[in-house]
Amino acid sequence: MVLALLVVLLRARIISLASGTPRIRGQLKLFTALDLAGEPPRHPSEFDRLLKTALAERPRTFLVDEAQWLNGEAFEYFRYLWDEPSTQLAIIFVGGAGCHTVLRREPMLSSRVFIWQQFTRLTPDEVLEVIPLFHPVWAE
Repeated sequence: MVLALLVVLLRARIISLASGTPRIRGQLKLFTALDLAGEPPRHPSEFDRLLKTALAERPRTFLVDEAQWLNGEAFEYFRYLWDEPSTQLAIIFVGGAGCHTVLRREPMLSSRVFIWQQFTRLTPDEVLEVIPLFHPVWAE
């Protein structure tokens, strides 16, 4: 089966799923990114049901950028979505310095991490070799 990949970029400094207005902003961004029909639900529990239903329809991948800035409640919410048996969800946490440490502080989430991968900066020669592979315009 081909994985239908939906990448949702969540800028952690803007979206905190902790409570109140930041949680609502986060839910609205997810609602838009998932291209869900209708109006966004007004209550978090209604949104949770809608989101779980959407995540059960087909495989999805969330790419969470700047993960080092997420708080414990945000991580708990991702774990909550991932643990739902009906969802077909993969989550990729990407972050800068300290990301690994922050993720490791959340044992209920970090115990579910399949692979920990660290990437290092490309050298200038590696950039010249790799970038043309992404698009013909850069091959020249």
